Amino acid sequence: MNDFMPIEVLIVGAGPVGLALAIDLASRGIALRIIDKLTFPAIGSRARGISPRTQEIFEDLGVLKSVAACAAPILPLRFFDAGGRLVREIDPRANPAVVPTSDMPYRAPLMVRQTDTEVILRQRLAVFGYEVEMGCLLTNFLQDADCVTATIQKGDAVETIVTRFLVGCDGGHSVVRKNGNFSFLGETWDDTHQIFANVQVQGLEPTYWHSWALPGGGSVMLQPMHDGEWFFAAPAAADEQGELPSTSLETLQKLVDMAVKSPKVTVSNPTWITIWRPNIRMVDRYRNGRVLLAGDAAHVHSAAGGQGMNTGIQDAYNLGWKLAHVLRGAPESLLDTYESERLPVAKGVLDSTTNRHKAMKQTDAGGKTTGVQALTNLVTGKDPFGDITQLSIAYRESSLSANVDGATGIRAGDRAPDAACIRVCDGKPMRLFDVFQGTHFSLLSFSDEFAPCLPHQYHTDVQTYAIRSSGDKGESSDHILIDCDENARRAYGVTNDALILVRPDGYVGLTAGSINPQPVLDYLQRVLGR
Repeated sequence: MNDFMPIEVLIVGAGPVGLALAIDLASRGIALRIIDKLTFPAIGSRARGISPRTQEIFEDLGVLKSVAACAAPILPLRFFDAGGRLVREIDPRANPAVVPTSDMPYRAPLMVRQTDTEVILRQRLAVFGYEVEMGCLLTNFLQDADCVTATIQKGDAVETIVTRFLVGCDGGHSVVRKNGNFSFLGETWDDTHQIFANVQVQGLEPTYWHSWALPGGGSVMLQPMHDGEWFFAAPAAADEQGELPSTSLETLQKLVDMAVKSPKVTVSNPTWITIWRPNIRMVDRYRNGRVLLAGDAAHVHSAAGGQGMNTGIQDAYNLGWKLAHVLRGAPESLLDTYESERLPVAKGVLDSTTNRHKAMKQTDAGGKTTGVQALTNLVTGKDPFGDITQLSIAYRESSLSANVDGATGIRAGDRAPDAACIRVCDGKPMRLFDVFQGTHFSLLSFSDEFAPCLPHQYHTDVQTYAIRSSGDKGESSDHILIDCDENARRAYGVTNDALILVRPDGYVGLTAGSINPQPVLDYLQRVLGR
């Protein structure tokens, strides 16, 4: 990065949320710095499940293949009662809801250690010439109408950074949130603790995920991860003096011995151990002037269902394009839609994860297992509390969602589906997700007529594609796609001519039942200010 370039965005916190935001902004040419108070990146599984919706985002950011290569296999689960008897075995791979389709190419979660995810995101960020500045503590900041002035301490050195916007991605203990006058209301479950760890395991074949009920409630779980490590999870019960167990190998082995009747299972070589307690809290706003929040800095909740990191990454993906366009002259009101779209999502996640967590703590029939049915529902696609794929998240009530008429089945604010097409110029397969990849809006013109031509000022921001039922291979344009099996028309609910404008974050912005470009121009003028 040019040392003399003024900083447009300062990102505080370099976990997956901050890194995803930095990659998105860097790809748009936004000058940024990203800092983290840790001297070295954190290790351990931590947030492991990468939802299908987040996989779509990772594909757009250019990291999905690398992340998927680090994923643990999805294996059958075996549940044992407190007497050591096998009470249930389920195979998540048998669930038809995880089979990829043309419109939903990713439908099963990826189980990846957060350590691996962060390494890949940092490597991707480096492609744009940026790296995380470690050991940098934000101590204070002040904002005015034009900028934010932040004070950073690194060792004995103190630095002042002037930036257009400050984004707090610094987790549940966020300094940005605390100093930025954001509320963080909710509750802490002081009577609920879990111990998590990454260990080596002897005595078990790595062909199943295992769960053994403990006599006092709860269960010990061991799940094979990538590169021979296992993920360990168990309740961390306080003793009579109210003291929690130590984060030690001895504690892990004691819990395994209490739960596993046979065979003899030994854990060793822990690389990460932590005790976690649920906090159920969220802010009442995502923005205060030039200071914004994303991820755990804005919302924390139970880990049940693996929604935390995913929700935060989707915060960042919603924010990135809006922040970039405002920095390039779009109305600042565009940033207001970040809060109006993402705040209800966070509220829904808090509600669903709380209800799911309570269900997983319930004693099952017979009193010898805990939460088996709730976990079975989760992995077989029958969870009653929410969509853990996050593919159904929509912004239909947003001011950025415009339906000119009712001609299309898909509605503005819905997730834009994928679809398999063929590029007319060379006959090669091409997905709509290939079309969407990048920093632009995508205008899909469903018509056998020529697609509308937008004015020159939108050529950088909008790429137009004609979606046709047939075509002449002699046509040279790589922006004409043949919808051979009507995959795209089915996915978008199109029966006649239609225009679909897809936002840079993969949600439908506008639908219209004709190829008249004027509604699109009016929309772009309103959103981008030109």
